[in-house]
Amino acid sequence: MKYKWHGFAEVAPFEVNAEVLEGASGAFVNVIALARDLDEVQDLTQNWLGQFGLNLITLSNVKLITSKAYQKGGLPDEMLQLANQVSETCPVQFSTFDAFP
Repeated sequence: MKYKWHGFAEVAPFEVNAEVLEGASGAFVNVIALARDLDEVQDLTQNWLGQFGLNLITLSNVKLITSKAYQKGGLPDEMLQLANQVSETCPVQFSTFDAFP
């Protein structure tokens, strides 16, 4: 069975260029994934980032969206919208990429 997961990723382009992350050397982004376990979340995230010319540097604070941490504080509206968009055909959604130099 697959579950919805939320995590925080640091990413970097395969090559620094103006077309990927507007020339920035990296970015942080929230990730929502539909996966069986943490390993699948990691694999899906890397595979989808690769389609944009990005490498996954770290994936941290990965938790099930149904966990107590989310029941207490909830997710921001943007994350809830992304969580509603994940599906078998599109199992990963990203928030806005916050680039750094």
